[in-house]
Amino acid sequence: MKYVCVGTGWISRLKHLTYYQKHPEIEVVAVVDTNIDAAKCVAKEFGIPKWYRSLQECLEETRPDIVSICTPNKYHYDMVSECLKRTINVHCEKPLALNRSECIALARLADESKAILFTGMNKRYSSFAQILKKQIDSPGFGRLYSLEMSWVRKRGIPGKGGWFTNKELSGGGVLIDLGVHLIDLALYLTGFPAVKSVLGQTGNYFMHDDIQLTTWAPVDKGVLCADVEDSCVLLFTLDGGVSVSIRLAWAENCIENERVEVACYGTNLGVFYQEDKGVISSSIEEGEPKITRLFEPVEGPLEFEQQCEREISACIECCKKGVSDSTAQQAAQVMGIIDSVYEMNGK
Repeated sequence: MKYVCVGTGWISRLKHLTYYQKHPEIEVVAVVDTNIDAAKCVAKEFGIPKWYRSLQECLEETRPDIVSICTPNKYHYDMVSECLKRTINVHCEKPLALNRSECIALARLADESKAILFTGMNKRYSSFAQILKKQIDSPGFGRLYSLEMSWVRKRGIPGKGGWFTNKELSGGGVLIDLGVHLIDLALYLTGFPAVKSVLGQTGNYFMHDDIQLTTWAPVDKGVLCADVEDSCVLLFTLDGGVSVSIRLAWAENCIENERVEVACYGTNLGVFYQEDKGVISSSIEEGEPKITRLFEPVEGPLEFEQQCEREISACIECCKKGVSDSTAQQAAQVMGIIDSVYEMNGK
């Protein structure tokens, strides 16, 4: 299958180009970026024969089977639409679009085009998510009634002043960046039931701090636009009686540099994930507490690599089968929750 990558940022290089190029059924034919020098540079780095400034020109000349969209969020909708109208399968980075209504429109377009639309939610493909899902679905877990999740960083505002902190380009801050992963994970673990209620609060506590922040993306001192939230706490309830609480922070005065945690509470069993402890279950057996280690912790870089490889393989299999397992309808449900939080905070 012929493959094209749109965008030359870190996610395209470390995830999409790296793992699509490794797959035996994929031929990487071109890369696209409005910065043609960046496109040339990445094409040379990965040994890709063609590079383009225009997506339309690239699609007309290369006629790919799969296209990855790895651009700032603002451009996802138009670029995904362009591919679907040509019946080209699309692997779009999260979030699929800026809001629920755009996701619904893309879902309709995907149905009409018969092409596969696959949203890149790599946390679903983590080792810990697969174990949590298996435990929750097992008879011994009992009834799931609560999920508690968090993803916080000591100082991790991505590229302060760049597109991540510019609402026009990103659609929001930590909620649409990190929160979209945990909301999707919560819905994935519960089987995507209907959402009954949403409550959330966003905050901006460190975005304008004069202290030099440690970020994982370059700081754009020439732009310095920072009009999005760096913190969020939200709670939503689902049909079936499950409550989900999520805490997010790009920056806070926590102990560790970065921490992801997931707690799943069932009537027979509790299952917990922490990066430094792996996956642990807790239960009462014969009147005594029982703690069981289900999965040893995996180092962060290796875990990321495994998630990426599984996600790319899953997308390729979906294209071969003609059925997506990370759909626009699911993305619309996730974005509906995010829309609600932004609306109640006047964003």
